[in-house]
Amino acid sequence: MYAMVSIDLAWVRKVTPQQRETIREQARISREMMARDIGCGSSVIFRYEKGHREPTGRTGADYARLLRKIKEATE
Repeated sequence: MYAMVSIDLAWVRKVTPQQRETIREQARISREMMARDIGCGSSVIFRYEKGHREPTGRTGADYARLLRKIKEATE
């Protein structure tokens, strides 16, 4: 379980904040929708996408996992 969290976080940290936002926007998913899916506030997604905060912990791993799925689905 912890290995997957580490892999997800390592992946998302290689993606720039601007790329994170672009991935979400290209899929036409709002910050609010993404936040609801992972159980956090939309302000957390905003901070991840603007580079004010790096994804960490369970919420960060859930964000990374969802962002990665979105990216793979839209390629």
